[in-house]
Amino acid sequence: MSTLADLLSDPATWTDRTALVAAIVADLGVDDAVARTIAARLAETELTQQRRRQVTEAGDDVVQGLTAAVYALELDDRPRAETYLRQTLYVASELVTELNADRAFLRSAPAHLTTRQAV
Repeated sequence: MSTLADLLSDPATWTDRTALVAAIVADLGVDDAVARTIAARLAETELTQQRRRQVTEAGDDVVQGLTAAVYALELDDRPRAETYLRQTLYVASELVTELNADRAFLRSAPAHLTTRQAV
């Protein structure tokens, strides 16, 4: 294991949070139980951040797909609009399925869609 001084002297290692935390814990002389707790919490945080990025990207894919479908409809290109809508529905469905895999997204009631004027 590298020392904290070694890691801090090399900017290429600054993004390796696990190594940095391990070096800090070693330098501070933290006991093994506390070090394992810190490492577990760091892993959970990194997983949460990764999932948040994935969900954000998927949400952006949905918005872009819907936007492309609207533009296709404005150009009276119904086949292309249908293709965009089907692809977007697939992406949205995959997103919801992934969120439901760990029961992170459970509705208390079905979605209620209303018609409102676009801005």
